Amino acid sequence: MVGDTSDNFKIAPEKLIGCTTFDSWARIARMSIASKKKLGYIIGMKKAPKKTNAEACETWEEENCTAQAWLLNSMEKYVRVLFDRLPTAATIWCAVKKTYTVSNNSSRVYELTRRSVNIKQEGHTLEVYYEELQTIWQELDAINPP
Repeated sequence: MVGDTSDNFKIAPEKLIGCTTFDSWARIARMSIASKKKLGYIIGMKKAPKKTNAEACETWEEENCTAQAWLLNSMEKYVRVLFDRLPTAATIWCAVKKTYTVSNNSSRVYELTRRSVNIKQEGHTLEVYYEELQTIWQELDAINPP
């Protein structure tokens, strides 16, 4: 990890706070971790080597811990405590996904549709108003592709 600036690396601009931010957080976190060539650690493709290879084990442990730290540091404290004792980055990623993936999208579609109908400009610029609507529409498209 020579030359790696992982101490200051932030995988998402906003911390995971629960179901409402999970989809966006997960997309950005996945891209950020992939950009650091550590995606295999969170999706479970990078398995721990056999104990007979001490150097490979040490490297794997260090890189897995880096990925774990990135994930945990990108969560609010009350979310982080749910996952901070899990043994690998992959188990953290899977548990977070299982916990915050909305299994019944109909309630989320209803909520987003209601928000899009009730949204008002309320003194904001047209640009801000449009961006908020666009965000809602993009999430609706992601849940229910046209």
